[in-house]
Amino acid sequence: MASLRNECGYTLVELVMVIVILGVVAAIALPRFFSAGVYEQRFFADDLLSGLRYAHKVALASGCQVQVTAGSAGFSLRKDSNCLAGGSVSYPGQSNVLHPSTFDPFINTNPDGVNVTASTLEFTSTGGLSNCSTGTQVIRVGLGADERVLQVDCATGFSR
Repeated sequence: MASLRNECGYTLVELVMVIVILGVVAAIALPRFFSAGVYEQRFFADDLLSGLRYAHKVALASGCQVQVTAGSAGFSLRKDSNCLAGGSVSYPGQSNVLHPSTFDPFINTNPDGVNVTASTLEFTSTGGLSNCSTGTQVIRVGLGADERVLQVDCATGFSR
């Protein structure tokens, strides 16, 4: 009677082999569908946006001008070193704005393959941008469909 019984299903060995094959295919094929460059570009754009917002706040709080320079090498925040002394506006290399959480200079370099339009923005003590002739200043991060556009309002200094 036992030999007439019809068995169906998979053996444990067959199931383990299918799982191993799927794991190998996933490890080789999936990384080709996802590029880290898109994420690096977005993180850099978000960091630049936070730098613009922080520069605006430092300018308002200190009453001194703060300069944000962005370009092909990255971006940096510097403050007017002659503000409290009453001299002309000056941004020497040692006048970096410090990052609020690390207390290192607020500087970031571009990841590989991330392009940034060259811009120099100066936030005044009232929060707006100096030497701004249009309604907004635009900084573009990246190219094509993944491009992120950052805008800074000339009158208020609001960044989005």
